[in-house]
Amino acid sequence: MDRQHIDNHHVVERFLADQLSDSDREAFEAYCLANPAMYREIEAVARFKAGLAKLEESNELQPLLQPAPAAQPFLLRHAAAIAGVAVLVALLYGAVVTLRVPAMGASVAEVSGKFRDVLPVVSEATLMAMRDPNPAVPEVRLPVAPGVIVLHVLPEEGNAVAGEAGTTRYQARLQRAEGDDLEVVATAEDLPQEKKSGLVHVYLRTADLKTGEYEIAVAPMGESLDDASSLRISMVAAESR
Repeated sequence: MDRQHIDNHHVVERFLADQLSDSDREAFEAYCLANPAMYREIEAVARFKAGLAKLEESNELQPLLQPAPAAQPFLLRHAAAIAGVAVLVALLYGAVVTLRVPAMGASVAEVSGKFRDVLPVVSEATLMAMRDPNPAVPEVRLPVAPGVIVLHVLPEEGNAVAGEAGTTRYQARLQRAEGDDLEVVATAEDLPQEKKSGLVHVYLRTADLKTGEYEIAVAPMGESLDDASSLRISMVAAESR
């Protein structure tokens, strides 16, 4: 694979969108190893896609793609060139989905993002259902710098099926208390359960959190999170500790 092939076949965009065949991916990765400057170009394209993602989330992308009536004659004269640009935008827009980083997941790498450095773990807390009707709400430090918070959650089923721990995959939902209402912040699926302890480890990216009271519900896949017990947690600014 050479540079001309990469440019003519939009290899960078297809690589980020995970649309390359195994052989093309291996050839492109070998080219990158031999030409380290290629990584800067990949990062630039990734940043462009992130910008597209922000426009899409704010509903600003579609209006930008709509031509003004006065532009129609120009569009007709340059239809072929515009069609090529449209294909490139479609590839980039498709890749945006793969670049969006989940706010909650099953590992540090998952919430750090595929094309970013792995974030540091900045706080941890263990949560479990208590018989006390008014249990103390654990506090977790929320630093300004980007990082990951790890919640070690023991589901109610963890005590009942301790011998079978590790055979069930879990789902989780994090909600923030907004007055009397609960706002869903993040959800995650297919979370493994640690075989020895029965704990389900949930990883949260701090960039998607703010100080306040939260509730997290964890339940086996296929069951309703609405029926699971919610465990409360308080996110506090690091400097207030």
